[in-house]
Amino acid sequence: MIPFLPFQADSKKHLWILLAILILSSCLNFYNLNFPLHLHGDEPKKIGFIVNNVEDFRHPILMLQVARALNGIAGIADPEKLIVLCRSVSAFFGVVIVLLTYVLARKILAGGYALFAAFAVSVSPIMVVHAHYFKEDFIFTACSLFSLLCFLKFLKHRTFAWNTGWGLATGLAFSAQYKAVILGALYLAYPFIVGRVDKRWFYKSIGIGIGFAGLVFLAVNYSIFFRYEMFFEGVAHEASHLAGGHRLKIHGLSHGFSFHLFNSVVPGISWGLTLTALIGLTYTFRKWKSISDIEKIYFFYTVFFYFAQEAVPLKPFPDFMRYMIPLVPFLMIFSCRALPLMESWFKTVCRISPSRNLILPLMAILVFWPVYDSCLLNYHLTRDTRARVEEWAESSGKKVLFGRYTNTRTLNGDFRTILDVDIAAAKKSGVEYLCVSSFVYDRYLRGAKMSGQNPRVYRLHEKYVRLFSLPTIEIRPHHKSYAFSNPVIRIVDIRGWS
Repeated sequence: MIPFLPFQADSKKHLWILLAILILSSCLNFYNLNFPLHLHGDEPKKIGFIVNNVEDFRHPILMLQVARALNGIAGIADPEKLIVLCRSVSAFFGVVIVLLTYVLARKILAGGYALFAAFAVSVSPIMVVHAHYFKEDFIFTACSLFSLLCFLKFLKHRTFAWNTGWGLATGLAFSAQYKAVILGALYLAYPFIVGRVDKRWFYKSIGIGIGFAGLVFLAVNYSIFFRYEMFFEGVAHEASHLAGGHRLKIHGLSHGFSFHLFNSVVPGISWGLTLTALIGLTYTFRKWKSISDIEKIYFFYTVFFYFAQEAVPLKPFPDFMRYMIPLVPFLMIFSCRALPLMESWFKTVCRISPSRNLILPLMAILVFWPVYDSCLLNYHLTRDTRARVEEWAESSGKKVLFGRYTNTRTLNGDFRTILDVDIAAAKKSGVEYLCVSSFVYDRYLRGAKMSGQNPRVYRLHEKYVRLFSLPTIEIRPHHKSYAFSNPVIRIVDIRGWS
């Protein structure tokens, strides 16, 4: 365990700091939940599921069940108000993730480092922004961390009670997202990861836990029994989606298994924390024979989840980065492994006294950008570029055809891209401008640089290049585009289209 003197002496101070971190996380997560429903492409469908008490089983329904239970108390009918309640589910579980990060970190780190890991998770842009979306990622991550915590307790105490607790927690994880199979693979591989385990006892015990997990899954997803055909259709759709990609096929091998590293992890936690996490992971691997079994589990959890997401071609624009959310707590934990190494390096290079403590300044430097970035992203959630587009359209008096993700009132789901519209016919009907969003066109501009895509990708790329050769007004975010928030909007004058 890495010592960290500033916070070890006073346990009460330690707990007060943890409470302050949780309060900060709550403030960041619950602030600005009231942006328009249609700014997020998946939320209108999920609100429909809650209101009409249906589901398509493309995801397990734990998140929907929690939201239904809350709305059973609140009794909200207005979709724009109901979505705020639903987003609060993600915001709450975001705080739970911060707390569980601390608890898991304390198993291998001293108190000060565990606090840093929890704080870094609470202020990371990928966590703060996604805590505002009614998606399955946060409830799944919280349940997965809780499952892992129960698993560690079970391994330590080897009691039926903890075995049952682990099974119940794992059942909740499977009830949140199908990607819990990655978590299951980690548990099954445990004896081979650490060695020195009675495999007969282990697999017999987790067999009991799996039984409890199955009961929880069936209890949460009980409507399977009444809509079993829809359940199998939803699972089949997700399997096909996973293998076929979403508009684009982005294979891990063709990107050196680094697509998520550069496009999800770095924007999600910052370059500084990414590099320290990589240093920490490398250090852990090099010290493999001397590290604890818990560190080995954390290491393989990170490896399993990262490479499983890289290996499949499914990386859906505009928000593929949410697939990295389950990794963030462990990336922060491993970044703490790098801090003493970095301190030692700085002291040697800069000839600083060995007795001088540089850990706190290093921590402050590493979290400065995530704090700054998260605050601005959070602030602009209710100041989206799409509202500015609508203001321009109203003030100009022009007839505008809005594409998908270009306004706050509808997703324009009747066409996949605005280029599926006959532009010449639209001109004849009086349309003067087309509005297109980077959340749609960016995938085709990037996809055209990749081989092996559907021919439609290359055709649409050519059409977008032609469209953007016309006079264009570009509305850019005041800070930046991120996940489902603040796309770049191009308002294209099509009066010269021929």
